[in-house]
Amino acid sequence: MGFKYFRFLNVWIEHPNFKHVVQDAWNVDIQGNSMWKLHQKLKPLSRTLSQWSKTTIGNVPDKVKEWEEKLQHLENEYIDNDRDDAIFEMHHVDE
Repeated sequence: MGFKYFRFLNVWIEHPNFKHVVQDAWNVDIQGNSMWKLHQKLKPLSRTLSQWSKTTIGNVPDKVKEWEEKLQHLENEYIDNDRDDAIFEMHHVDE
């Protein structure tokens, strides 16, 4: 089993609960030197943010793939069937 690297998603910052989630995960008392404390706080923070993202925002890569497929379908509709309303739908694919 390989490593699963943590990825910070900028969309998280826009969520109203983001700061609270970070503060709760960060406000843990850790003993040791500064680098050890930082390391010991980052590990659970990354797990917490990843889990929070899955439950609150959803699976972002899956959503992107879904939107790309929908956009491709709408582009084909516009080209093949001359559907003018497909342009409007393309601009609102995430709704």
